[in-house]
Amino acid sequence: MPKVVANQRIDIPKSLRDHTGATHFFGDLFFRSVRGDMEYDSEEYHTGKYRLGHTMQRRNILETAGIKVVSATYGQISSYQRFLDFWWMAERRYGIRHKSYSWAQQRAQENLYAWLMDRTRRLF
Repeated sequence: MPKVVANQRIDIPKSLRDHTGATHFFGDLFFRSVRGDMEYDSEEYHTGKYRLGHTMQRRNILETAGIKVVSATYGQISSYQRFLDFWWMAERRYGIRHKSYSWAQQRAQENLYAWLMDRTRRLF
């Protein structure tokens, strides 16, 4: 898996700045080596007429600038199997070779997924 950076600043080419009024965006998870941005589009911040329009405009600008964007929603990652399906699509989009894992590695990944998605767990 390529190195990932959270909240990476992504500069917008000057030729596209007039379309957005911004000089840069911040990518939720940015994979520099494949020029890929993974965005988590929550219902809280990405629904409604203005927000949805802004999200789509942002995606179009990033794609035009050569950044491959994949958007995740809770529904796409709400179960471990859905998360695996989502990651398979992200690998295809970014051109990342799919890696095979041992049974023990798969169980560890599934346990990590369950831990991260546990709504009763305190973060800090």
